[in-house]
Amino acid sequence: MRCDVKLFFCLWAVQAFAAFNLTWGTPAIGLDSNPPIGDTDSNATIAIDPMGNAVASWSRTTGRAATENVWAAVYNHSLRVWTGAVKISGNGSADNSQVAIDEYGNAILVWEEGFPTQICYRILSSDGVWTPDLSMPAELVRKSNNAQTVPQISIDSKGNAVAVWSEYFGRKNHVFSAKKPFTLPWIALGEISSGTQNATLIPTKVLSINRNGDGIAVWQESIDKSSQVHAARYIDGKWTAPIAIADEKGKSAQTPSAGIDAYGNGVIVWGQDNTILSRTLIKGVLSKTPLLVSNPAYISQRPHVNVDEGGNAVVVFERYNAMHKFISGASLPKGSSTWKTPVDISAPSPSDAIAAGYPVFAMNSIGDGVVIWKEWTGSNMVIQGAGYSLGTWSFIRTLSSLSGDSGAPTPAYDIAVTLNEAGNILAIWPEDPNGRGPQQIKTTAGVGLANAGPLPPVADPITVLSGIVTGKQVLHRFPAHADLINILSWTSPGGVAYFKVYRGNLSSLVATTSEPHFEDHQRTPKEKETYLITSVDNYGQESGPMTIVVTPL
Repeated sequence: MRCDVKLFFCLWAVQAFAAFNLTWGTPAIGLDSNPPIGDTDSNATIAIDPMGNAVASWSRTTGRAATENVWAAVYNHSLRVWTGAVKISGNGSADNSQVAIDEYGNAILVWEEGFPTQICYRILSSDGVWTPDLSMPAELVRKSNNAQTVPQISIDSKGNAVAVWSEYFGRKNHVFSAKKPFTLPWIALGEISSGTQNATLIPTKVLSINRNGDGIAVWQESIDKSSQVHAARYIDGKWTAPIAIADEKGKSAQTPSAGIDAYGNGVIVWGQDNTILSRTLIKGVLSKTPLLVSNPAYISQRPHVNVDEGGNAVVVFERYNAMHKFISGASLPKGSSTWKTPVDISAPSPSDAIAAGYPVFAMNSIGDGVVIWKEWTGSNMVIQGAGYSLGTWSFIRTLSSLSGDSGAPTPAYDIAVTLNEAGNILAIWPEDPNGRGPQQIKTTAGVGLANAGPLPPVADPITVLSGIVTGKQVLHRFPAHADLINILSWTSPGGVAYFKVYRGNLSSLVATTSEPHFEDHQRTPKEKETYLITSVDNYGQESGPMTIVVTPL
């Protein structure tokens, strides 16, 4: 049950913080060993399936930046364990990987590699099989004599993938695309940009494909020392002609981002003259007048938008004044002609160039969301996170190490976050653990945002002592041996197929049970044990944990 208690904190507009919190899991872990001096990890990306399993990828420079390769790792939600990491690129210049995953857990990864750079890919099936096999070279999406860079990929519910990328020829960049029907080869779709101006893909949410396979892509095109925002719709397996979204003469429209609902309607946002603007594409018809998203009294930039299946949009962006810099958010309910007043998600931070910036936002189909961003503390860069649900933002959580460094001295879009309908969250970022050396990829998992899915088990009131849920320990003596038993009991929240019992942490599953009761036999005398109990529904979605502590006799 959600609590309606709200705290009000005056920053810019009145902020309504939700009473729920992000329940991040165990402390952040490294997906790769701490690289030696001269090597470093960067450009992290991640995708999650409905069961909570995930695939992550990133770039690693080796040999003092002489070569760069793409690596990947796999997350098993049931075991709460990452496996890998494995190198999936060749032995050359490889970077800018992206990953998408379908509803059955099959993932496809794309990246740029070689000279001239080409877009390569591999597929990882839900049962862990790589295609091509890792002993073989990766395959190309579309072979070209031109340099291909910054690929983006998205996937529908049936496993059909769509990719876009930048291709350079004729002294300008062009946006190209290809599609990959499930189990079939890639099919080139040609150029989707105008071809007359230099087209730039921004490494944010520039490609969005819904469950039905409809999509939208956005990019910016340069003309007369200014820039415009263009878009194209992906319908019935092909792209429409490009549409000018923001082409006002003398204005520079930049950093576009787009989201799409279950019916193929899109919301496009961009930065222009230090404000955030938006337009909608409803049934292919572009709204006539841009909507103002941000408060024009403040400088706002770098928007990142997402849309749920019902057509409700949420955008996050940077906003700042002469003293402080914030991460702000605003929502556009379906059918509304006005964005709700933006609120500051983050606390104030110093207004230098790298404070509270580069927000990345993920939203699931039911409208829950999570945002992470980089924030300068005055001595190092940390990763912050906050959740969005039922129209409110959660309290901030610091995800990275307070003593490490996550991104300085060059801030960039090299962090990622994802979540599924059950509210399972995974965030990933590069971090220098010691604050003075090479970076490695860090990740953490969390729950706590779902409107649907199982609730955690409920503590039995009889077992609660001073705010701690306790179990009972008993000793049974037999002629030949004794059995020391930890007895756990709890109350079902309803809608539960079975419960999982973990001992010590979420990586140590000891039992599953259909009853809200468990006995752990042959325990160690005089040893306190901590158990984590989760609910699992008929769809395999797992709740957050309830903790039960058993003290020794």
